[in-house]
Amino acid sequence: MFSTVKYNKKCLILLSKVLRFENIYLSLQCLKTTIRKILKFKLLKAFWKKHPDAEDALMRWAEYVEKTEWKNRADLKAAFPSADYVGNDRYVFNISGNKFRLVTIVVFFQGFLHIRFVGTHAEYDKIKDIKNI
Repeated sequence: MFSTVKYNKKCLILLSKVLRFENIYLSLQCLKTTIRKILKFKLLKAFWKKHPDAEDALMRWAEYVEKTEWKNRADLKAAFPSADYVGNDRYVFNISGNKFRLVTIVVFFQGFLHIRFVGTHAEYDKIKDIKNI
C-alpha cells in the first residue's frame, strides 16, 4: 500500500509520546528530520468505501503527498496546478478529473496536511463557508 521506511528508534519514541497514531498517517524520514503527515486519513478510507471508484485516485494523491515536501504555496501549486487556495490555510484539490473534491488545511512550517472534507463535486458545492470547514 504505502512505502515502508526504516525508522530511527529515538525518533519513533519521541513521536509516539507526542502524536496519537489512530487518526494520523505518518510518513517519516527521521534521518533527514522531516516529518510529513496526513491527518484524518480515515476520512479518505471511509469515502472510498462509499465510492469505490475514488479509491485509486485518492491513494495516488496520498502517496504523492507523502513523498512531496512543500515549503510554501508555490511548491504546492507546482505539484498541483489545479489546487485552489480558498483562505484560512485551506486548499481544494480536484480528484479524478474534478469528480471528487478534497478540502485540506496545509501547515507548511509544521509539515502536515489536515483533511477537512472529501466528497463529490455536488457535495462540495453545498458547502456554505469553505474557510471554516
